[in-house]
Formats: sequence, structure tokens, C-alpha cells
Amino acid sequence: MLPNKVNQIAKKILPSFVKNFILNRISFIRRPDEIKSVISDQFPFRNGAWKTYFELLNLPRLFDPVDSDKPYNVRLVFFDQDGKIIHTHESLKHDVGRTTLDLNSIFPDMPSIGTFSCFHNFYSGWLEGEESYLAERGYVGFQNTKLSKTKGYVHGNFDAIAEDSKKSLKSLGTSNFRNREYCLQHELTGHASYELFFVNTTSSSQKITINLKITDQSDTFNTILIIPPRGLRIFKCDVNSKETAKVKIISRLNMARPVVFRSTENSFDVFHG
Repeated sequence: MLPNKVNQIAKKILPSFVKNFILNRISFIRRPDEIKSVISDQFPFRNGAWKTYFELLNLPRLFDPVDSDKPYNVRLVFFDQDGKIIHTHESLKHDVGRTTLDLNSIFPDMPSIGTFSCFHNFYSGWLEGEESYLAERGYVGFQNTKLSKTKGYVHGNFDAIAEDSKKSLKSLGTSNFRNREYCLQHELTGHASYELFFVNTTSSSQKITINLKITDQSDTFNTILIIPPRGLRIFKCDVNSKETAKVKIISRLNMARPVVFRSTENSFDVFHG
């Protein structure tokens, strides 16, 4: 039965706390607690040999170009790989439609890997009227000049986290009662090095099993990752020039979709799995 149909039935016959429990299990995300909350993905960042950029758009202007053309605050929250807040940055967003942010300059002590979220502290009555939330799932750019002078871009993956009017955060990711399988939508090809970035958008630790199957080989290789709430873990593997491989991801997450980095001797690519 489709989630919308279940939602309609649940609204009519179930108490609100039961309805919310069920919907949180079958939906990809939870709803924020406050109507004025704003939503963001937890985007991965990289430092060291890498630089990370974020394309900041004036989202209110996209939806309402006439009445929303006034400054508002944008807040960036950075998390380490264990999901702990390590830095925040606030700026006043003017009527400029698009700004490219160099995250390594905004956060000079940024660790080698982690995540960040971008919250547009803007609210308008038309959002409440549509029972909607302003959500940031824009584009992150990565650059590694040792591999290529060209940036690789990937867009947001999830409505991962919400911030309310008091700047309290709520993870929106959900998990299931039992394990589910997610097959990577990309066949690994060599010669290349792969890095799969998994972000836990739920409020509890999650166990992920990565099943790697080399084509034309009978053996499979299993790797287990334990990811804390709002945390990040990476699965790495190399594929030889004459090999291909497939990846199966087993977890209780309703959507265990990683961000994939594929690197060769003189180039790289980044995309959703």
C-alpha cells in the first residue's frame, strides 16, 4: 500500500502518537516538530588534498521572487565523523541569487572528513499554508588538484536534519524493524579506487554491512561499519583494470545510499550510488 494511502487511513483511525510511530517507520524521513523548522542534508566535506565548495542559493527568492527579496541569516553547522558539532558559521544572505562558498576558508581547522548542514533561517506564511518546510539539498563541489583541476559536483541526498527556531537540531532519517538491501546503482570498474561515504541521518547508531562481489569470482567480501548518529564512515576498495565489482548494502536504514568517489591516476568523479 502506498505511503500516502496509509497516511490518509492513519489520520482517520489512529491516535496521533501511534500514527507518527508507524509513519516514521515506513517513511524515509520524519517530520520536524515545529512548522518554522528549516531542513538540510548532511553533506560530506573533505580537507587536506581536497577542497570543498558549496553553491549557496537564495532559496526564498526561488519560490517567491517578489516578497522574499530581503536579507536573512544562513547558518552552517559542521559535524565530525562521529556526528559531534565542531564548528558553526553564520552569515547574512543578501539578494544575491548564488554564492560559491569555499568551506576550507570558512573553517580553516576543518578535519579531513566530516559533514555539514546549511540552514536558511527564513520563514514565510506561504510555507505553513502549504504544510511545507524550506529544505537545502543543493550542490557540493569537490576539487583535488593532484587528480584534476576540474571540480566534481554532487547534489544533496536526503532531508537529513531539521533546525527549529531555537536552533535545536533533530535528525530526520528513519530505520526499519528489519534489515533491508540496497544495491549500489553503479558497477565498479577498474583500474580505480573507490570511496563510499555513508552518513547516518538517524538519531541512533546504525550497523551497515557492505557486500563486495568481484565479477567472475565465487568469493564475496563483507565489511561491517558502525555509524553513530549523524556520523560518517567510509568504505574503500580498489578495482583492478580487468575487474568489475558490485556492491550490496545491508542495513536497517530505509535508504542506505552513499556518495561515491571514484579516483584514477589523473581524474576523479563524485556521484550518488
